[in-house]
Amino acid sequence: MNTVKDKMYNRKIALFDLDDTLINIKEVMYQTLKAEYGGVRVPHWSLWDNFNLEHLLGISLDELIAVSNKHQTFMIAEPHLFSPYLLKDLRARGWYVIILTARGGFVPNAYEVTEKYLRDNDLVYDELIVTDVGQNKMDGLLHHDSIVFTVDDQVKNCDMFKASGKFEHVFLHAQAYNRGNSDYVRLHNLYQVYHHLGIN
Repeated sequence: MNTVKDKMYNRKIALFDLDDTLINIKEVMYQTLKAEYGGVRVPHWSLWDNFNLEHLLGISLDELIAVSNKHQTFMIAEPHLFSPYLLKDLRARGWYVIILTARGGFVPNAYEVTEKYLRDNDLVYDELIVTDVGQNKMDGLLHHDSIVFTVDDQVKNCDMFKASGKFEHVFLHAQAYNRGNSDYVRLHNLYQVYHHLGIN
């Protein structure tokens, strides 16, 4: 039986966050919340300073989870335009692609639901890791020693990745809520990672 390390042998590792990195969850979440609470109460996602939506709306996390699941927010979000092509291209070049998402406790049956979503939307990968909401994402990467790059939309996650010393490059996927950050290279298009890594 092949182990993860067998599958990674001599392959460069790329790690991607899912929500608001490979897929556009913020637009669907905005539409979900607007439908539930009304447009006056819910500011457009371009005005969000962070993704603490329960604090923004004055609701509990349990209520946010219930509303999100009621509207199937995480199932109807669309991938960003180039995400399927980028993942396919990296794997064709021999890269080992990991998708790491903190959906546990937010999406029921998070691993199975996410696996189906990725399959249905042609987002290919070698390994899917699902951690719990609020968990240090590094806990899901304990069996990995050296990762060439990662892309995430949350500064706190990028800080964890950088502090771990396991990453050569940590990129921030540009969003309105991280626009003030200058600690990381912000990618407005995922293909920009090729430029920063010198990949032709």
